[in-house]
Amino acid sequence: MRLEHLMLESTAVTALQESLFAVGFGVYQDKGSITKELLMDGNIFSKAFRNYVSTDVMEADVFRFANEKPLYVSSVVLSVNAFMKSKYSPSRSKIYRGRGIMSRIYEQAHILLVKEGVKLNPDKWNPGDVWTSTLSTIPSFDSIHELNAFIREGIGNGKLVPISLKKVKKNARVVYNKQSVDTVFPGFDKIVRPASPFNTGILIQTSNKDIAINIRSFSQHSVAGVTSELLVKNTSARHGKATPRPMIKKHNINQTSLGNFRKDAYDTEVMVDRIIRLWKDIGYTWSDSQIEKYWAVRVKDDEFVRSPAGYWRSIINALEIGAHLENHSGMADDFTQNIVKSAMSASSVSSDFIKIY
Repeated sequence: MRLEHLMLESTAVTALQESLFAVGFGVYQDKGSITKELLMDGNIFSKAFRNYVSTDVMEADVFRFANEKPLYVSSVVLSVNAFMKSKYSPSRSKIYRGRGIMSRIYEQAHILLVKEGVKLNPDKWNPGDVWTSTLSTIPSFDSIHELNAFIREGIGNGKLVPISLKKVKKNARVVYNKQSVDTVFPGFDKIVRPASPFNTGILIQTSNKDIAINIRSFSQHSVAGVTSELLVKNTSARHGKATPRPMIKKHNINQTSLGNFRKDAYDTEVMVDRIIRLWKDIGYTWSDSQIEKYWAVRVKDDEFVRSPAGYWRSIINALEIGAHLENHSGMADDFTQNIVKSAMSASSVSSDFIKIY
């Protein structure tokens, strides 16, 4: 299947997931509670969809998705229950996904950002997947900061609440994400020593002990470059990805080219030696017996067998970043803070939102 088809399929599934949450929100408002049984009752589902949901996805498609994906039904029940019992629970509202109030908000944001000369992806301005609202219309604004203040007030009084969703497996958490230029983002602490020198990337521990950054390729088989993902202690949810490319360019961090990885993909001895030397540059050494032991495991790994060049690119590019950070303390904080800020979708013009994960 071609990449664009995979992307379209992923986008369609995301729309169904978000619309299913919207229906769950409607069921809770209609019934005062939500269970799997209530959500999967066809009559209750349909009533909630008609009365509380405005989405760009057809009701029949959402209901079919719910029947085919019971794990997402469980996630919706956990998420809606947590949200409606939190202090951010909105007033009796309609919920929007891809249309209505939500669309008008993003249209205004786009106009204002362009007007002010700000290049910012809408998902970085506000990553709300669905928006609840008691409003039938919204006013016009003269600046993005006015719009952001309107949204912040809306979250406070329950009249306009953007919600970022993550799949929940056990206990859902509901947090307020304040997007502000004054937000203090954690800096660099260290590169964590892994159990094996042949992991697919590196882990940066930030100065906030609860936040780390995983840097690796998330698509080794396609030989994709490294990217970064936040890891937050005591949670299993993904907390946002951000490309490190702007920081790599800003701080002139060496990155071996894809062409070199493809050329040397089967020169295992040379590549393993590069990995061990880069770990030494970071400050970690490995004995010959450890190298032999852990490489014996890695060389049998399916990802390595399928795409050795993708694996080399993932680990070596990540290690090149790690070695640079460890040996250039003057820029390590800037690199780390910017990655965290970008992954959290925060900027001086971004707006607040509620996150459920």
